[in-house]
Amino acid sequence: MANIARDSGPAPVSLWTVPLDISPIVVKQIKSLLSVDEIERAERYRFPRDRDRFVVRRAALRQILGSATGVPPEQLRFIADPAFGRPFLLTAESGPPIFSSSHSDDLALIGLGPVERFAVDIERVRRIDDFAAVAARFFTPHELAAIGDPGDAHALDRFYRCWVLKEAFVKALGEGLSHPLDSFSVDITTDPPRLVSTATGDPSDWRFGLIQPRPGWIAAIACAAGSLGPIDLRSWSFDTLP
Repeated sequence: MANIARDSGPAPVSLWTVPLDISPIVVKQIKSLLSVDEIERAERYRFPRDRDRFVVRRAALRQILGSATGVPPEQLRFIADPAFGRPFLLTAESGPPIFSSSHSDDLALIGLGPVERFAVDIERVRRIDDFAAVAARFFTPHELAAIGDPGDAHALDRFYRCWVLKEAFVKALGEGLSHPLDSFSVDITTDPPRLVSTATGDPSDWRFGLIQPRPGWIAAIACAAGSLGPIDLRSWSFDTLP
């Protein structure tokens, strides 16, 4: 694993929101950027909308990483961690950029981070009738106390803030949901939020961030760095394609 960047100054993070419902003509055009394996994965989706959204996510990721590395997007190669399946970019000499992606409904979020233990998560905020039961199953007593009374008008927003932070953290660990969500605790009452307990390492090694990339969505950043620098949030578009 990459070392924690304690002495290298604030760790910059670049983020892009990617609208997933775009013109079918553009989807057909950008599909040429995908590998044979990615096209086969796209074809496994039952519904055309889900298939097209997958194509858009992968094409945007390839273009963003291509811009960061100087490699043509269609020539990029990926490898998956054999234990948990997290994808990494294969590049030549200097080391590949660290990336993370997440999507919810018709919006994706792609991030480039400074260290290997870096991840993002995004969720569309919608009504969940039994969110208190979900929280009771996956959250710690500290987190449940922060969410408060489920009948409170802001309890659902606090639930989502906690949820995206927890998902970003387990993704940054590289273990995904195989890492029990109740084995660590986040504090959403501080600004920025923080990791207060974990069975994996020192909580003070981690920095968290929360953003609202678009009204109705909430997103989190988890990064094992000494400090989290400015977050550069942009919107990705295929409109400039020839």
